[in-house]
Amino acid sequence: NIYYHFYSGEKKASIRALQRVYDYVCAQKINPVFTSEYIDIVKGFLSAKITKTGNETWEISGNGKCRTVRFDQNNKKPDLIKSRNIIGYTYIKKRLYISLGKEDKSIIKLIPENLPQRGMWIKTTNTSIKRIKKNPEGLFIEFLTWQDPEFDLGGCPLNTVSRILIKGNVRNNKVLAKTSPDGNLTFTIPETKTGHTYLIHISFSISSH
Repeated sequence: NIYYHFYSGEKKASIRALQRVYDYVCAQKINPVFTSEYIDIVKGFLSAKITKTGNETWEISGNGKCRTVRFDQNNKKPDLIKSRNIIGYTYIKKRLYISLGKEDKSIIKLIPENLPQRGMWIKTTNTSIKRIKKNPEGLFIEFLTWQDPEFDLGGCPLNTVSRILIKGNVRNNKVLAKTSPDGNLTFTIPETKTGHTYLIHISFSISSH
């Protein structure tokens, strides 16, 4: 949110300064939300309850639209099998950020970061996740976007090529992307419309290279 007064338009120097602010903000990786959505997130932050239920285990409830939990350590990660209602996690400035789903209650079980992870997760995205489902056929993600969607997934099958089918108003409804040697899958979906909801199905096949 960039706040300024229209007095900033009185002088060329202040206009140039404001332009630099806009250039900086637009160069960042952002996930735009309406102010009304942000208010709901704040309400969820104020009503959230965090209860430690065991060794490195927490229960999160009453968080509403506030679906990000931060742990000030980077040597831990959530166990995706023993945890519940977790759709992804990532590290920013040596802090662990965990993204929660839409269930009323979440369970977070932390394990050492160097242990093998089991399952796929969303590392980063600039979309609003509406629904995510994993099954033997692959991964289904339903999302709302206000810009060209970008995804970075972790824990994907190694040495595979992913086939991403897109249901929605797009010209090309298929994207191919290769999984990295460490199991990351990064892709973008061009030609989407802002303010629209899309459903993608990600399936994996063995790479020939």
